[in-house]
Amino acid sequence: MNNSRKQYSINQSQRGSALIITLFFAIVISAIVGIYIKLATGDLKLADRAFMYNALIHLAEEGAEEATWALLNDNVDWTGWTEAVTGSKAKIITGLDLGNGKAGTVYVVVEDFSGSNPTIYAEAQVQLPSGKIVSKQIMIELSGRSLFADGMIARDTLTLGGSVSVDSYDSSLGAYNAITNRNANVTIGSISTSPNKVVINGANIWGYIGTGESTPTITNSTVKGPETPAEVTVDPNRISSSLSAQFEDPVAPDTTGYTIDLPGGNSISGTDVVNIGTASGPLEEYFLTADLRVGASATLRVNGPVVIVMDTNKSIDVIGTAKIEIIGDGSLTFYTDGDISIGGVGIFNDTTVPSNIIIYGTETIAGGQTISLASSASLQAVIYTPNANISFSGTPDSFGAIVANTISMSGSSTFHYDEALANFYSGSKPDAYEMNNWLELSDIADKVNLTSYFP
Repeated sequence: MNNSRKQYSINQSQRGSALIITLFFAIVISAIVGIYIKLATGDLKLADRAFMYNALIHLAEEGAEEATWALLNDNVDWTGWTEAVTGSKAKIITGLDLGNGKAGTVYVVVEDFSGSNPTIYAEAQVQLPSGKIVSKQIMIELSGRSLFADGMIARDTLTLGGSVSVDSYDSSLGAYNAITNRNANVTIGSISTSPNKVVINGANIWGYIGTGESTPTITNSTVKGPETPAEVTVDPNRISSSLSAQFEDPVAPDTTGYTIDLPGGNSISGTDVVNIGTASGPLEEYFLTADLRVGASATLRVNGPVVIVMDTNKSIDVIGTAKIEIIGDGSLTFYTDGDISIGGVGIFNDTTVPSNIIIYGTETIAGGQTISLASSASLQAVIYTPNANISFSGTPDSFGAIVANTISMSGSSTFHYDEALANFYSGSKPDAYEMNNWLELSDIADKVNLTSYFP
């Protein structure tokens, strides 16, 4: 009997010890699970916050992109912006879905929006379920860029052959002079990333060659600069495969109120001299409903500021020994989607400033417009025809800058890029912008109070 009671007590003790051990392990496991859940919750919160911060940076950049678009299209796209602080534009973008029921807000400010060096501030914010607001603010400094900052640029192909010559000069220092006003600051090339888009065979390039990605084909040619060793024919330091640009299609202005056709008609022949534009006078605007033809030994003389808009598919031809002549303080701007053929004496710019003649090609289909400069014609002009195919043949002498779909030069053609065009804008504002600085403003001391820009 006593042995049974003793055995019962031992069994009871063992069961108690097992229960205590079980409870101990349960407590330990609960603690571990609790710690794990806490760590997992913390990791989840950190991941969520990291996601939010990453998303906010993207939202801020989207706000900056909208500001850049407005800068480039300020005639139409400042809708929704306010100008509470003089010289600045401000906009709030709300309701941006970040998922999980969170909505972001972006505050965007553009300082010096009408100048050449605007600064963009963009701050994206989101309110977390805890009520805390997290934000990211960036600053982007831009500088204005001309469409003609390089020289002779094709969207597609650039082909030079024969005994072509290319260099640069600065018209602000006077006329081109091979001894006193000749430099190697021109870039020619193609922004296409496809291979075989720049082919140079028989050309002397006193400047640079650029491509969108591939290596140019260069034979029987020189590519040099003043620092190039005499024994080097093609200087690799003057060849780049990172040429890039964005060229928007130009649009002709509204011709309401323009004078219809030139005095006496649009066909000038014989020894006729037709004068348009008034020296030191107001801008004269013409809308030509028929082809413009200057033939024989006739002259179309431009004495003051003139704009000519050609009707759809109307061409411009200068033939024989005829010429279009810009004199005094004259200037001439063409808008046309038709073909242009320049022979004879060509378009003679007595002002020696290429920006006093601008040709805008308004054709919207690549290769749908052709421009040719032939014989010994001269052209001192700015040509912006991003969908036109341009060809130079014979011994034409051209000065200024060119943007086209394709460019072909042959014979003894010459091209002299005017460096003054690097700071020339086709309107009152820059044609494009390049980013000088991108900075995340993370310190409170560095952040700008953007709400102060809003009324």
